Amino acid sequence: MEDVEEIDTIIAELEISKGKGNLILCVVNSPAYRDRIIQTLRRRFLSKVILAEKGEEIIRILKEQDFAGAEILIWVMPEEPTEDLLNTLNNFRELFYEVKIPNLMFYNRAFSESVIRKAPDFWRYRGNYYELREAERGMAFEAIETMGTPFSYQDKEDLQRRKRINEYLLEKVRDNEEKAKILSELGTIFYHFGEINKALKYYEKALKLNEELGRKEGMAIGLGNIGTVYGIKGELDKALEYYGKALKLDEELGSKEGMAEAIGNIGNVCRIKGKL
Repeated sequence: MEDVEEIDTIIAELEISKGKGNLILCVVNSPAYRDRIIQTLRRRFLSKVILAEKGEEIIRILKEQDFAGAEILIWVMPEEPTEDLLNTLNNFRELFYEVKIPNLMFYNRAFSESVIRKAPDFWRYRGNYYELREAERGMAFEAIETMGTPFSYQDKEDLQRRKRINEYLLEKVRDNEEKAKILSELGTIFYHFGEINKALKYYEKALKLNEELGRKEGMAIGLGNIGTVYGIKGELDKALEYYGKALKLDEELGSKEGMAEAIGNIGNVCRIKGKL
């Protein structure tokens, strides 16, 4: 983990802000690095992670204030800022303080520049602001839990290239076993892009195809990947459900590596839930 001093400062600010409304902004270009930072913070604080997609969702969540005892709220913005999101941030900025819980918001540099230009009132309303600059080396990473298949890439352009290739192959390949592998890799590519819901859709398609083929190894990997996505989304009970199913299949297969991975992931989720 790079930026150790900055992350320690964020942790200290969150500690001081407990029980208060605060808005802390973090610019991180790499979704992989962002998720590692979120993992570090969730080990320290009871957290609710919210993947923001629409302005109305942000307003609803903040007004309902149903945070299940969370000490901090972690907001993950999409790669591309929309007018809807920017308008919501600008016009409903007070809601972040009214919840009496510190809010930590992650977005990339392009999103940050749009906020400064198009949501200036939100920008001025913030507390501290951090830029975390780990280089996008693209090594396979652990999000909150371990992905079921190893995956590495060079940079964002490499990810885009592999996305295009896999989308082309998906249209051309007739062998369903190969299709399942392509769907799974597309899920992982979108996961690294930070497009979690798209990743989930591809993982679910891959799982369904592996179930039809009776490929238990592919099913176990798919179940684990889906569990990881639900962990990132903060839906921890669903994450445990899918990890449990993956573990059962790995036990049937006698896959000690898969069993170890599933057990470790289950342990991570229990830690986050406070079930030490």
